[in-house]
Amino acid sequence: MSKSRSKLKRILVIDDNPAIYEDFCKVLCPSNAPAKELIDLASSIFGDEREKMDIGDYQIDFALRGQDGVEKVKSAIAEGWPYIITFVDMRMPNGWGGLETIKNLWLADSQLQIVLCTAYSDYSWDEIRAQLSRRDRFLILKKPFDNIEVQQMVETLVNRQEAEQLLIENQNLLQTAQEIARVGHYTLSHTDQEVKRSESLDALFQIPADYSHSYADFCKLFSQDSAMHFNQCVSGASKTKKPFELICQFQKGGPHQYVWSIAAGYWEFDANNAPSKMIGTIQDITQTYELQNQLRLLDACISQADDVAIITDARPKTAGGPRIVYVNDIFERKTGYTKEFAMGKTMDILYGPNTQNAALEKINKGLINKKPVRVEMVNYDANKSEFWVDLNMSPIQDKDDEITHWLCMQRDISSQKTTLDALTDKEFSVVKAVAGNSEVTLKEIADRLHISEHTLRNHLASIYEKLGVRGRLELYVFCSKFMDELGKD
Repeated sequence: MSKSRSKLKRILVIDDNPAIYEDFCKVLCPSNAPAKELIDLASSIFGDEREKMDIGDYQIDFALRGQDGVEKVKSAIAEGWPYIITFVDMRMPNGWGGLETIKNLWLADSQLQIVLCTAYSDYSWDEIRAQLSRRDRFLILKKPFDNIEVQQMVETLVNRQEAEQLLIENQNLLQTAQEIARVGHYTLSHTDQEVKRSESLDALFQIPADYSHSYADFCKLFSQDSAMHFNQCVSGASKTKKPFELICQFQKGGPHQYVWSIAAGYWEFDANNAPSKMIGTIQDITQTYELQNQLRLLDACISQADDVAIITDARPKTAGGPRIVYVNDIFERKTGYTKEFAMGKTMDILYGPNTQNAALEKINKGLINKKPVRVEMVNYDANKSEFWVDLNMSPIQDKDDEITHWLCMQRDISSQKTTLDALTDKEFSVVKAVAGNSEVTLKEIADRLHISEHTLRNHLASIYEKLGVRGRLELYVFCSKFMDELGKD
């Protein structure tokens, strides 16, 4: 059963003698080598170019001329299945010679590994090297070649190609990871004080490729204060033999345009325990740094607030949410629950027997509809004592307008609720009438309550005193916080 195309190693033989192709087939997979009669038959039917032979782990193709071989290499690249190795004969009187063929092969595929086969000393080794630019990608095989030598050569070159491919894949993964992490690396030679920067570092911080590689000029990419601290870290690390990390300002985009970064590095030491090379990274943390500053500012503000502040995630109730991810210090003092206890819990820890179902339904509706919620309700502290809160629950959105968290601000209104309880039934009726409409006249309120306007004024004076307000407008504002309880018409 033939192997899938992706598992076959593709090899090309370019030689003006078809018998050489047969020899390679016999050497690389003797049990499947084609008979000479078959090769001759294929040649007579299809012309100079031979059929492709699936031979063991290899697919070996054949071309009689250098020009034809180059076309095969181009076609293989277009198919996405390039050749790994090409064997090229030095003498081919029917077209390009071996060296000319190799030059054109490398124009078509600069990574192609080539074995130059020769039985004559037309060129010296130095002459061959002088004509071929890629000295690291060709070998010379003397004719008549030894079978084991060919097998070892092919296996070595195949392994090299696979290792190079894996290295390229890993480099691409590393490059992608560096771009995501916004980090680039550099090395510093202790001997010549030369800094080699990675392409990712230059791209990330927009450093020109021709920028100086001296350590002194590298330090100029830091702000003045950061450069001083970086120098201290580099010098100190060579003595302590420990890695360092420094939050600093590094140039990006042009002179004196700095971004917050983390410069890190560690020294490698030679056999004499002397520093030889430092390997380091520089990471752009501007977004993270600014976000952390904003979070610290937000935390400082919330922690000083007089109200309880709770932040939850946005997971739905069906998934066990929303769960608490932040509480301020007031939360601990008011509820008796510690931050550690609250983390990961739901708001249910604050509910109890007298928590109003209507309030909970309003909260659930807001969560489902992703809308802000304001409700007054009974909460319970860690000792199961009741207290009234005015809850404002607002969604927090990310840059893509997706809700990621909920901010819950709770104000204790127990004292106001107690104050309302101090009103007489008639005074409470007056308050309800005022809460219904701030623009209704005193006469209309008096008529509705079936009392005189003079009696109404006496009730209002008593209400103002008990509630600590100075007039109808303040009374209306006060009452607006308790619309649910007052039963607004």
